Amino acid sequence: MAKLMSMKGPNGKFPCRACKIEGVNQGGAGRGKNTLYVPLSRPFVPRAEIQRYDPLNLPCRSHANHVQQALDVQGAVNDPAEQVLSRNTSVNGLLPLAHLALLEFPTLFPHDFMHVMFENILPTLIGLWTRRGQWSTFGSNNKDYQLLDEVWTAVGVACADSGDTIPAAFGCCIPNLDTKPQETTLESMLLFATLIGPALLHCRFVRPRYYHHFVWLVKLIKLCIGLDVRRVDVDEIRQGFAHQIKHLYGLAEELDLKMRQENIATGTRYNAYKDLVFVKPRRERPIQGPLIRKVAEFISTQIPVSAAFIQNKLFNCPFVAWGKMQRITRNEAGNVTGGDLIQGDHIVANNCKLRDALHVMYWSVNSHWQWVRGPAVVLDEETFGYSCAEQFLVIDAAFLRHVTKCAGVFYPHLDDLVLAVVSPIPYLCHIASSGITQYSLRGGRYVSPEILDASKIDCLVGRVQLPLGALYIVQRDTAVGQLDMLDEVVNPN
Repeated sequence: MAKLMSMKGPNGKFPCRACKIEGVNQGGAGRGKNTLYVPLSRPFVPRAEIQRYDPLNLPCRSHANHVQQALDVQGAVNDPAEQVLSRNTSVNGLLPLAHLALLEFPTLFPHDFMHVMFENILPTLIGLWTRRGQWSTFGSNNKDYQLLDEVWTAVGVACADSGDTIPAAFGCCIPNLDTKPQETTLESMLLFATLIGPALLHCRFVRPRYYHHFVWLVKLIKLCIGLDVRRVDVDEIRQGFAHQIKHLYGLAEELDLKMRQENIATGTRYNAYKDLVFVKPRRERPIQGPLIRKVAEFISTQIPVSAAFIQNKLFNCPFVAWGKMQRITRNEAGNVTGGDLIQGDHIVANNCKLRDALHVMYWSVNSHWQWVRGPAVVLDEETFGYSCAEQFLVIDAAFLRHVTKCAGVFYPHLDDLVLAVVSPIPYLCHIASSGITQYSLRGGRYVSPEILDASKIDCLVGRVQLPLGALYIVQRDTAVGQLDMLDEVVNPN
């Protein structure tokens, strides 16, 4: 971007394209003596014109000022004079694009948020926490913001293991940040910060304020990469970064959020479920075991026939069961695209479950938001919970008509009924300070299956587990996170 603007960039005396903060060097001899830094406070720098910069009131560049400096550089009487002017302004000359009346410097040349955040700020923060890499000799080894070696080792193991419990559609696998930091990419750093980092670092710092500092940074990242930024968000971002790291960075460069391909399956759809596609593997068989009673009870809420009567009709009657379900969404342009592809644990083969896409958020009146052991609480209104999807069962309209006819009930219109069989996670706890959800199983198991209308399945979720045992739900709650990193096409064959 600096070259495009015909500026010196980060190595210039005035390295920022947006403001005129002056770089200073550390002085002395040796490697890096000419490297410039831009601290807000510089009380010991000799001849510094400004001793302290206010991050919320930096000396900003203007279009008129930029153009005038560029013209001065180009109009210098000789090369030495040109070099002096260029060094003192960090402007190399007038860009040909400046002749376009609609082009304004530096407003229309945004900062590279991706590299600033995921190659600079977050790795630096991790380096300070762990005293690793270029930060191995920084300060003393007993600062209260530093993580214990065994804690960071456990976090690294959890990162590597999380690939098995987070769907591939969420993004790449996160490497072991402890033993293989060189394998970290911008994408994996984004996923660490916005997906699993808040869970893995919960209660890991000696002083909680450092954890809250990180969670606040994650909140600002999510605001910056949103598809839309409200005016109130702009002020929160501005104030937040100024307070967060004592430096005001420009708002994020608009990310390249290309629309996904229209990855909708040619699988089976049902009239009452126009936003869902059901995909092979497909089975057709009678409902087995205790599930038959629960299915009968659910159907009885849809038609005016008793559960006992319906259960009797269900025996030995074959029904279609699907192993996968895809939710259909609409983009901002109104075009229909394929969304989450959810797998059913009961039908999909074990060798197809790498990068777990089984766990979902769903809506039900049965609440598992409790940490003390006990049964689900039945509410008056639906709440969300988390579960492992088992299968998607189709109760066809022909069966429903047969039941109502045998029961002597007239029902004018009946559509196929698609049921989601899910095994809920029994114990959930929301940690308000960081916005993460911790969960626990009952003796390592889910609770017995619950029957839902398939439309009550909301989205895919992932899970992450610390080596010490704590379990957390991870969700894609940012605009970038909600992109399907697989861009996969559901093939019903």
